[in-house]
Amino acid sequence: MPQLLPDIELRRHRGRKKRLYNSVLFLFFSHFLPLLIFLSPLSAHGIQEKPTPPVRFSLSRLGGPLLDPHRVQGDLELHLNPNLFEGLLKTDAATGELIPALATAWQWINPQTIEFSLRKNVFFHNGEPFDAEAVRFSFERMAAVTEGFNWIKAIIPEYRRVEILNPHRVRIHFKKHNSIFLISSRFFVMLPPGLLRAQGDEAFMHHPVGTGPFAVDSIEYDNHGNVSLIRMIKNPRYWDARLPKIDRLDFHFGLNQQESLKQLLAGKLDAIADLPIRQILSAKKAGFDVRKKGQGLISWIYFNLTGYKRDTPIWSNKVRRAVLHAIDYEKILKIVYRDRARVNHQWAFPGLPGSVEELGNYDYNPELARKLLTESGYGKPFSLNMYCDDVSLDEAKIVKSSLARIGITVNIDRVDEATNNGILESRRKPDSPYNHLLKKYDFMIGDFGWGMPHNYVSHLHTFSLESFVSLVDEDYPDAQNTKIMFADALHSYGEDAANRKWQEITAYELDRLSIAGLVVKDTYYAVRPDLIWMVYGAYDFSQAAYRLEK
Repeated sequence: MPQLLPDIELRRHRGRKKRLYNSVLFLFFSHFLPLLIFLSPLSAHGIQEKPTPPVRFSLSRLGGPLLDPHRVQGDLELHLNPNLFEGLLKTDAATGELIPALATAWQWINPQTIEFSLRKNVFFHNGEPFDAEAVRFSFERMAAVTEGFNWIKAIIPEYRRVEILNPHRVRIHFKKHNSIFLISSRFFVMLPPGLLRAQGDEAFMHHPVGTGPFAVDSIEYDNHGNVSLIRMIKNPRYWDARLPKIDRLDFHFGLNQQESLKQLLAGKLDAIADLPIRQILSAKKAGFDVRKKGQGLISWIYFNLTGYKRDTPIWSNKVRRAVLHAIDYEKILKIVYRDRARVNHQWAFPGLPGSVEELGNYDYNPELARKLLTESGYGKPFSLNMYCDDVSLDEAKIVKSSLARIGITVNIDRVDEATNNGILESRRKPDSPYNHLLKKYDFMIGDFGWGMPHNYVSHLHTFSLESFVSLVDEDYPDAQNTKIMFADALHSYGEDAANRKWQEITAYELDRLSIAGLVVKDTYYAVRPDLIWMVYGAYDFSQAAYRLEK
């Protein structure tokens, strides 16, 4: 009997040891392992354990964005995209130079073919890998867009196909060389083919997925079905281990400038765009930093030269010249922009390729404007219909009062980005619900997101080409000449050659006046002082950060 005790104790000891071992295994697989799996991409990317405060941001625009970057990209979408989506290349915020994004290298094989080496180990927010098939799928999907703004047809109508060389190398083929493809490549964002094929387009818009530094957490809508809030969270698997530097980003839409400022001062927002110049002092007194965007914006005047206006005053070039000579630009500069703007009638940004320094501006000359109206056969009073965006309303009111002095009554309507895009598209769509507006309006004023990159030729010409095609009838005098000049510029191989072509268009268009600039305006945004964030073009928060407390 005594000899059995050691065996019994040994078995009991082994039993306790096995139960302890099983308990440890259970805890590891049920608690610690899932936690390690969750935290591993965070620690691997150097993300701090302590969460950062969210950034609550308001972009003062009417309406909300359409969350499918292939179907439409207006002002709202362009500001959102760098946070959620990426193209093959992007523009350096400080220098304006092209830098790698989802592609690490690129080269023109010949004038009609460009090759890209794709970044490896990149994943969409849903975990789907980014590869050559995603590039092919994304370009084919963009080319097939039939509603909204088709970026392929507008910017690279010469696009032919994507050739897959291997999972991380592609060649994009064009029918002819396109001189603005590279600088515009950030607009051609990549989307996950597997997800879109599985769930379809409509479902995608309610939870869009890209490769960007932030991923969509939730979306809220207003009573009209427009997006009012997009809550984004840090993408823990982002390919750039340094970014992003904040954990949460709230994009608010639908607030006008005054509402945005009020919520900023009340502590409900951390940053706002489109700070009215007259409110700069109020924001500073409340302790907020007021910062100037790295780029200005050109405020535009587009004339409707479709066949609907054939027998109306705006069809006459002398009437359009009279309009520009009648506008009191000094009043706009002093009252609206507090001398933080400058007159610019070119459609190219001053000092950048495509601009022509020796070209002058239309001076404020009401007497000459009246003379031009008389010569045009429209010397008697008449009325014009104009639309503008929300941030250009004050400017539009001064245009209205200026034209009243030469006998032109102007009726003003404010429209949102979607309506503007619908008007521009409607000439090519006889059944468009916006056709009645195309018939109604004689001209528009506003920026509607037509901004500028720093280098090469302005992608502004791209938007102008699309708008010109939309708002100028085929048989309008000089329409064919202008289109030929556009084609020559688009197909010019080499930066210098393309720039000379764009300069020719700038001079020609200033003379023929289907489109002209009004002013180049400085734009401002206000932020809480501990938020490190500089804006050059789009509202990209990937490098925004809060100052650490001492």
